[in-house]
Amino acid sequence: MKVPQTHVPAAEAEVDFGEFQAKIAGVMVMLWMFILRLSHSGKAVHIAYANQAQESFLDGHIQAFERLGGVPTGMIRYDNLTQR
Repeated sequence: MKVPQTHVPAAEAEVDFGEFQAKIAGVMVMLWMFILRLSHSGKAVHIAYANQAQESFLDGHIQAFERLGGVPTGMIRYDNLTQR
């Protein structure tokens, strides 16, 4: 049984910070993707970083809030916040 979720506009967001590989100038490199997604609309911001430092994580929030035009009024849920 599927339980539908409802989210108030601008109230909640979800953040994930995961790793992926990409070929840049012919060389495979490890990168980290910061993703902030608004729960109501599904609108998301994706930013790739060369490291998983705290500065990158915090910068991802700043960039996402600027691109989305504000900060969620309720909560932000976090996933995958362990460093490897």
